[in-house]
Amino acid sequence: MAQRGYPVTLTERSSEPFADACSRYAGAMLAPYCEEEAAEALIRDLGVRSIELWSQTLPGFQPMGSLVIAQPRDRGELERWSRMTTGHSRVDAKQLAELEPDLAERFSQALFYEGEAHLNTPRVLDFMLEAVRKAGVAVAFGSTELPPHDLVIDCRGLAARDDLPRLRGVRGERALIRTREVFLSRPVRLLHPRFPIYVVPWGEGEYLIGATQIESEETGPATLRSALELFSTAYA
Repeated sequence: MAQRGYPVTLTERSSEPFADACSRYAGAMLAPYCEEEAAEALIRDLGVRSIELWSQTLPGFQPMGSLVIAQPRDRGELERWSRMTTGHSRVDAKQLAELEPDLAERFSQALFYEGEAHLNTPRVLDFMLEAVRKAGVAVAFGSTELPPHDLVIDCRGLAARDDLPRLRGVRGERALIRTREVFLSRPVRLLHPRFPIYVVPWGEGEYLIGATQIESEETGPATLRSALELFSTAYA
């Protein structure tokens, strides 16, 4: 909107950028086809469009696709996931070795979503803040006061419950690890009996592992159970 000449103000309650934003905890997977497993076609279409926009906006953005795998005991989950989603091709062990050599000896097949992508969350948030400022957006941190306006886009999350009483919280726990023993170039989603667990490469040996999906508004540290599930997946 700012690039099209409209005056825009970004008002943020926290005094520091992203201090209270759930966005900084995101895995930043752009996975419109995988989202089909539990979402309507509109979500897929908007996600595909978002990848196009990132390609036009973010310097160095290079979609690498994503992989979905399952342990032999959960092979039925892989078949179900294949039926529920589009945009994928089935790859065997040889093809998997070409995509991700470190997975080749552990899994005999996978689903490859060539049209998906991922981002490094901290870097992208910094880029976005700089980009909106360059576009002429007035950024007001530590404020809840709205300037004179014709349109308000409400991105407060649960803080908007006064206006949207049906909002509910879903807690997602994650782990960020550093290792030089594994190299992945694209997100890998492991189908798990309780929830799919994903590993997202952030570069320089950093990997984000997530995420639980718990109907809760608790904002404290990750629970022991969730941490064990995330780290056992990382170890496997």
